[in-house]
Amino acid sequence: MSPVDDDLHSAKAVIGRIAQALGTKSDAELAEKLGIGSKTTVSAWRTRNSVPYAECVRVSADCNASLDWLLLGMGTMRRDVEPGPSPAASRLDEDRMAQVIAGVLAWMESADVEAEPSIVGRLVIGTYRTITDMTPPPTGEADVADKVAAVLQNFAHLIGKRRG
Repeated sequence: MSPVDDDLHSAKAVIGRIAQALGTKSDAELAEKLGIGSKTTVSAWRTRNSVPYAECVRVSADCNASLDWLLLGMGTMRRDVEPGPSPAASRLDEDRMAQVIAGVLAWMESADVEAEPSIVGRLVIGTYRTITDMTPPPTGEADVADKVAAVLQNFAHLIGKRRG
């Protein structure tokens, strides 16, 4: 991945796209719109290069923003602008996305691996898409967790290094 690509996937870039989707101009305004308390939280995300995945999911659902755009800087900002299935068919299932995010992070912890935020974002999006396309779809948290682990075995080549 080139340095330019890394910049698109940095926490700073992701937070900038969240602010753009919400129409905010300052960290204080962004923190208020996200309901996270103070602008120091936003600043801490940037300093630690920590992508706020849960907020991305919420902004995607609330503002019809594309997760590909929010997390990866790819495509258009709004989901309804992109060609594809009807809006009802492409609507984000927030509960399932939250389960996928939790599953990806838990799997990474249990596998004792660490990865750049852009890789984690790709894992979350790829896993969510794969699980959403399954027939029959998984039901319940335990079933989603099992499917997440199975899907992640197929994405293992994307994963970074083992913690040392």
